[in-house]
Amino acid sequence: MSSTVFKDQNTLHSDYVPDDLPHRENELKELAASLRPLFQPSSNSDVAFSSHIAIIGPAGVGKTVTVKYLLKELEKMTKQSSINVLVDYRNCWAIRSKSEIIRVIAREKFNLQSRGFSDTEIIENIISRLRSTRTTLLLALDEVWALKGDEIASILNLPTEYGGSHRISYILISRPQQFRRIEPVLSHRIGHVIEMKPYSLSECRDILKYRVSLAFKSGAVPDDLIEMVAETCAKSKNIRDGLEILYRAGLRADKENKDQLTPEYVRWASENVYDSMRYDTLGQLTLHELLAALAIAKRLASRQLVSVKLPDIYRQYKILCEEYKIEPRKEASFRNYLNKLVEMELVDKVITGHRNKRGVYAKYSLNQVSANTLMERLQDLLEEKLSKTHS
Repeated sequence: MSSTVFKDQNTLHSDYVPDDLPHRENELKELAASLRPLFQPSSNSDVAFSSHIAIIGPAGVGKTVTVKYLLKELEKMTKQSSINVLVDYRNCWAIRSKSEIIRVIAREKFNLQSRGFSDTEIIENIISRLRSTRTTLLLALDEVWALKGDEIASILNLPTEYGGSHRISYILISRPQQFRRIEPVLSHRIGHVIEMKPYSLSECRDILKYRVSLAFKSGAVPDDLIEMVAETCAKSKNIRDGLEILYRAGLRADKENKDQLTPEYVRWASENVYDSMRYDTLGQLTLHELLAALAIAKRLASRQLVSVKLPDIYRQYKILCEEYKIEPRKEASFRNYLNKLVEMELVDKVITGHRNKRGVYAKYSLNQVSANTLMERLQDLLEEKLSKTHS
């Protein structure tokens, strides 16, 4: 094995939950205060406290890691006390239906079979299990907007349907723009909304120093490079940019058998890091959403265009389907794929013309990443997804 600058590179990954969470102490206190009644035992087993909380904020401000950190601490607490609180985290962008979320939870958390049962029957079985064991389920739903409006309403309507004994509480996680879109559905069911702001320069510096101490060997990342990356994070308002820059710069140092990161490695990594198109987000796209995104990128790159119309994207999509030997979907379904890409802020959509006149149409573009860079990543992901399908 060749030498490496890393001590534990996994601590830079987006799904890693550190033991400390610098500069999110206030948000954790707010969450803990809202959830404290869950840990207060009740003499009446038929009545259980529930709390529905929303965490909103732009990408890279620590929403997900803060909630996961809290869930991890709650799990530790429940093991040391007689209070029964079961915690669970699900990303709605990865599991895109209420039905599937319910069935996964039934199977993984309660060992309940779901085949042959309706959603209502499964929920009733879960609630019956919670009641009999006097347990409360705290369910965190990330990217909750990816569910349909009626599905979100159905989830939050459990208190009305089952009264005070349903024993299920929620933490909903969303970006502000998407939250505003689903807010009418939430109505008065959300008891508390916590809004998270981007980190300041000094906060970015502290967080990156901490993560460097976990991820890299001593001396591998000089302080001036941490400052350099912190300035990039403060400018982009996304701490994940910094973690990804450090990770890629470290890989480059390993590739060239260096024992220390350099400013050039950091600059190189910075050029390949962008917010809304990050690899893990693209990895959550379905097969046909990947093809739709690739169709846009290919059309823009091949024609050197600023934007492209839907009919042209659809034609390119059908060509790609033929190349990959995949049955293309109808245009109505294809429009839904494009809408998902726009909702995820992976693609920009602009309406051209006047709405009250003929000739109004939508154009799609990429303003935050080069079409060629996106093409490379999407092609890699498509090949990976198809290889898993055929294996």
